[in-house]
Amino acid sequence: MRAEFAVLTGIPESELGYDRFNPYHAFARVPIASLVWHLRAQGYRTVCLHPFDRSFFRRDLTLPALGFETFLGIETLGGSRRPPYYSDPELADHVLRCSISKGRATFIFAITMGNHGPWREAGPPINSELRRNFDGAGLPQGGELLRYLDGLRQSDEMLQILLTGLQHRQREGVLSFYGDHLPSLPHAFRHFGFEEVGSDYVVWRAGATAKQQLDLPAHRLPRLMVDTLRATGAIEAQGAPALV
Repeated sequence: MRAEFAVLTGIPESELGYDRFNPYHAFARVPIASLVWHLRAQGYRTVCLHPFDRSFFRRDLTLPALGFETFLGIETLGGSRRPPYYSDPELADHVLRCSISKGRATFIFAITMGNHGPWREAGPPINSELRRNFDGAGLPQGGELLRYLDGLRQSDEMLQILLTGLQHRQREGVLSFYGDHLPSLPHAFRHFGFEEVGSDYVVWRAGATAKQQLDLPAHRLPRLMVDTLRATGAIEAQGAPALV
């Protein structure tokens, strides 16, 4: 939720005071400047998809205040309130369906649940190739790590579905994908000596060939997305919101 707020508003945690621990509790109950409002002012449809309870973190109040016209949750998309959650590839199909709009650009923000913890050993079958390549038996949190890695595989599948879908469109599209935080698998990470604290992101646009790697905090991502949209001509060059 904290990374989500930063990505949508461009506000660093240092400016939130005590609200940085939960900006959705009180800070975002009234409309505030955001990437969503900026795109909406330029004629975009603004849609949020989250296959979970819409009232969790009070998103049913905060996401409209951040500029979303439409917020679809578990009641519309389906899914479960406990593992196994709604899969990432299924959500990708919903994203592509929502992106179809005649004569109007669309901004879609999808909050995934497919690889959210807890990562229980019991559940849907693990991908057979992954099970052959990684044996979690005897490792600290080995079964949970295997389940998480299978979730990463499905996240990759989701990305491929979205990229393929965007590439088949006649107009250029921009895709941004980020992880809000690392999973809570401390014993497995300690076993492998994994000590990283950041999570990865990517911003892709149709037809782009140049690649650039930047280490950015979450609140810098909306500026990067605005600049990418300008480069495609998808938004006007002037009038970016002060907080993005």
